[in-house]
Amino acid sequence: MEKDLVIKNQIEKIESALGKLENNSDNTYKYKTNLKYNEQNLRAVQSVDDLCIIYGEIKSKQSQYYIGWSAIMEDESAPDLKLYGYTVTSWLDDIKNLAKSKMHIDMLNKLRQAKKKLESLYSQDAKDEIELNNIINDLGL
Repeated sequence: MEKDLVIKNQIEKIESALGKLENNSDNTYKYKTNLKYNEQNLRAVQSVDDLCIIYGEIKSKQSQYYIGWSAIMEDESAPDLKLYGYTVTSWLDDIKNLAKSKMHIDMLNKLRQAKKKLESLYSQDAKDEIELNNIINDLGL
């Protein structure tokens, strides 16, 4: 059926995108902080938007620190600000990487869900053909 062909083509596009995303997954980033900011576990933050707010909060504190330092110390350059034992740069790097990781996982999940929905639209004949092909592939024939 033509509908099954359209579905198959869309699934192939999704599988291609999934393959690229899975291959480009960079799980090697080592966090520099403990990801516990202001008594909040950043790994538990669900929304990338919330991570962006925390990122902005840290940047704001850094800016306030430099303004205060330059007003008080005048000619001395300010040392790196530390928050909860880690430098601002470390916090910002970790939050960026955590947000990218969450966006990556979200996209993978969306693609997998779309593939599953499309597969459910196949005609019964197409589903049977796919199942037969899977059996033959499992047998190595």
